Amino acid sequence: MPFLTSSSVFAQLFSPSFYYLTVIKLFYCCILLSHIFWSDAHVTLTFPEARYPPLDFLDTARTTGPCGVPKSTRSLLSTLQVGENYNFSWRMQYPHQGGFRIQLFDQSGALVEQLAPKTDEGEEFAGLNDQTAETQLVQFTKPCQNCTVRLERQALEWGKAYRFRSCAEINIVEKLQEQCSGRGNQQTQTKCRCDRNFSGELCQYEDDCTDDIDCKSGGKCLRDKIQQNRKSCFCAYGYFGLNCEKKSCYKKVELNKHDVLYSRVVKNQVEIVLDFQTQSYVALGWRPLQIPSTCRLFPDLASTSDGGDKKNSANSGYLQSALNAPLHAMDCTDIVMASIVDGNFLHIEDMYTRDRSTPLSDSWLDGEQSLSAAYGVQTEDRSVVMFRRMIREIEPTDHPLGPGKIFVIYAKGQTSGSYKHLTPSAIEKSNQDGKEHIRNKDFYKDDQWKYHGSQNRGIRKLELVSAEEMSGSRSPLIHPDTLAREPVSHNTITIKASLDVDSNTTASAPLTTSDLSTLGDTNFNKDTSSTILPTAPKTEPEPNIEPVAKPEPTAKIEPTTESEHNADLAPTAEPEPAAEPEPNSVQIQESDISISIQLSTMADFCKTKYQFYQTETEVVICISTRGLPLEDYEDSRVNFTEFVRKIDGKRGQEMNIVCKDKLIFSCKLLGRVDEQKTTIQCTTAKIEVHLAKLSSVSWKTLHMPQQWVPPEKTQSELHAEALAAENEEVEGAIGKTKSKPNWDKLIQEAEEEELKNMDPNARFYKMLYDKSDENGRRAMVKSLQESGGTVLNNSWDAVKSHRVMPHTEKKDEDALEEGPMEMNIS
Repeated sequence: MPFLTSSSVFAQLFSPSFYYLTVIKLFYCCILLSHIFWSDAHVTLTFPEARYPPLDFLDTARTTGPCGVPKSTRSLLSTLQVGENYNFSWRMQYPHQGGFRIQLFDQSGALVEQLAPKTDEGEEFAGLNDQTAETQLVQFTKPCQNCTVRLERQALEWGKAYRFRSCAEINIVEKLQEQCSGRGNQQTQTKCRCDRNFSGELCQYEDDCTDDIDCKSGGKCLRDKIQQNRKSCFCAYGYFGLNCEKKSCYKKVELNKHDVLYSRVVKNQVEIVLDFQTQSYVALGWRPLQIPSTCRLFPDLASTSDGGDKKNSANSGYLQSALNAPLHAMDCTDIVMASIVDGNFLHIEDMYTRDRSTPLSDSWLDGEQSLSAAYGVQTEDRSVVMFRRMIREIEPTDHPLGPGKIFVIYAKGQTSGSYKHLTPSAIEKSNQDGKEHIRNKDFYKDDQWKYHGSQNRGIRKLELVSAEEMSGSRSPLIHPDTLAREPVSHNTITIKASLDVDSNTTASAPLTTSDLSTLGDTNFNKDTSSTILPTAPKTEPEPNIEPVAKPEPTAKIEPTTESEHNADLAPTAEPEPAAEPEPNSVQIQESDISISIQLSTMADFCKTKYQFYQTETEVVICISTRGLPLEDYEDSRVNFTEFVRKIDGKRGQEMNIVCKDKLIFSCKLLGRVDEQKTTIQCTTAKIEVHLAKLSSVSWKTLHMPQQWVPPEKTQSELHAEALAAENEEVEGAIGKTKSKPNWDKLIQEAEEEELKNMDPNARFYKMLYDKSDENGRRAMVKSLQESGGTVLNNSWDAVKSHRVMPHTEKKDEDALEEGPMEMNIS
């Protein structure tokens, strides 16, 4: 290579040909990078059911092979038969260029056979003649236990090696005893009569409804409106919910020249109205501005992975490079999506997405539908949807709506004839080259939740709730519970259970249909007696809920309140040391189960649950008062006393809340506060105390974690005692024995005493829950929730494949009524 002088290099760099070539290269690089950033593709199996959770953005560029997510014990295992024809189906939100491939792998990951295209067909991918296909007929030729089916879908517009995949767990047997997936009865050799809320030739699809009667308040049950092969409820005006079971002055933001967002604060809730120019679905999502990129580790898949996939599980299937990348607009987003049909029939869901996957309903991720009201109307070319939600919610799938600015995304569905993609999809390519690449000309149906296109979307930073509105509303940090406002007789079931614990007695106690409804997949800390919340994102710990045993209960049992998810505050989970058990105490505390008793007197309230949050300048303590009249605690006041810390001899503060000479709450505070700036406010839901910090240091807990000594001891006495204790430990280490209390024995005795003094019903449920494995606890949750609290079953095999119907008993020849709870305990 000849030597280049500086003048020749200068001349080459600034030559016209080099300049234009460089500009062209930079232009194409920018286009490619923007396409990669905004790329959207969504493929997930619907039969057999995809691996949990059913994410549909598992691409080869961002997730690890072979499936994009690790195996999970929560995945459904489908059993099929050798030699039978099965119509595999999948949900595809975007018609990418290219075809698909379906393969069967054994437990070790070795290829067993390729199902489509067949190897003798000489093609690498099937479906090239119809790139909108979402079904394929397959047949297995050999048995296979604990195997995996993988669907691969090309996206040639992003590159020949770029693909999306979806996996399902499957068993292939020589002879199948029944062909209806355990969800129906076989009428003929090829026909099934499916149970309610299931459909398909093999009853393989789970629906929200079977017919209009399942959609309450005049709703309609429609197929293929939200997703292919699925029935969903569309609710009449003024109603919402999966089965239309819920009844339901603005700020104006022009998102663009066609779409408008209105919002207002209603007490402790935000009401949002979306007025969009569309005949398809509308969607609004949000997240805190400063949320870290590690939020993508939720849901926590590491705890459900098999032993051979630990590295993949730790990153929830992400490549490290993808995990370290900046957040995409859709990452870690709380989303509400809605569709309207026939003018005013609404389907709306509270959803969440960890990535660019189509959002999943919160129920997939152990959340719930958190909307408190919704309606939708559609006229000519506009859709108007209103929904309400608490400003602060407590689930890991819900982000706060304020106070302050939040990151907001919005979108609406594409309509026929106005498709817009950054790069040509299979639809545009067919229009451009005149060749027939697709058969489904109407791929984007109105109201189906598919890709929104490159123009029907946007991002904003909005303030829906100001700090003034937040302080004016005095939003309670604890969930309101509608059951607490209803008469005790409503939704109350009598449970009769024979208990063989300490005596052969039979106990009977009313139990609400919501009891044990908070059971789920949990983390259990055996070192504490406090409630541990369901797994949350690693970067956003849930605030503390600290239950303490309560005295004699009345007849009604309520589910525990949960903590609030607030992005502006910094909650820290910290268990409260267990209180001494009291006689006849009724409380189940295990993992995320905490059944609190509705109290009838102020004395009962003196030991209760509380939460705390903090900012740099203050600590906020909230104490639940549900079930008590306001006049019983509205005169509460706060006073402080001094104490001396044994660990360092410094003086601390003990805070006491007193009402009518009765102690309601007492806590030795971790840090010091300005007593003169302390405020207390009593509402119908809670007592809220604001403590002004003397320093901006973050408190890891509300209370001091050590033992205390009386404040009258002097500094020198404290230091002398601490030194003596250290000398005793040193002497013990070199051979001088000293009798010490057997803490394990003391703890065991305390637990036995607490169990002995429990109400018999509470003791029975606690022991049953303690002795059940993870699947048993899941079965208890599923059976209670789906049966409305009338069936308790701890066998996962018995309930996993079908909906648990409410238990009924024959009262007379003409009427069926709900009877005592049916209990199936294995």
